[in-house]
Amino acid sequence: DNTSCDRIGTRIYIDRLIDPMTPANQPVEMIVPTMDEEIFKRNRFGDGRDWHTIEGAYWFREGDWQYVMYSGGCFENDSYHIGYAAARSDESDLTKVEFVKHTKDGAFDPVMIKNDFEEGTGHHSVIKYKGQYYAIYHGRDIVGSAGDEYVEARTARVCKLHVKDGVITAERYSDRV
Repeated sequence: DNTSCDRIGTRIYIDRLIDPMTPANQPVEMIVPTMDEEIFKRNRFGDGRDWHTIEGAYWFREGDWQYVMYSGGCFENDSYHIGYAAARSDESDLTKVEFVKHTKDGAFDPVMIKNDFEEGTGHHSVIKYKGQYYAIYHGRDIVGSAGDEYVEARTARVCKLHVKDGVITAERYSDRV
């Protein structure tokens, strides 16, 4: 895919395991940066190139669909998010599955991103409990400005995920424990 060649940075690759400790050493590129919202830092090296970040992959299967969720961008930026790619496939060798990054008609459309009460949403795992999916992720409350100094205050959070027919949506809460 030549559309992402100019978007340097991290990407998600997959490789088969020969045994629990030995990769086949035949990695396949799975998810690449394709959007400005995935920029970690503009002009990172002082030569005009922006650094993109796609990381923290989490794979799961539901029915006929397989999903790979990931974090994109930088946790200090408003565009830091959790996105996903999906494939309708029963292929068990994930190096052969063609995942398609979720967008809304080609535009940025993350599962989770900064909202009115929470920011810095990223790096997560997924569990299914009594038939309901949940994302366990990090975020921080929006509590106003602390002056010019950035203070890191990410905490673990949980929200419901609705997973159906290749689409994932999140149900987030501002005040639930």
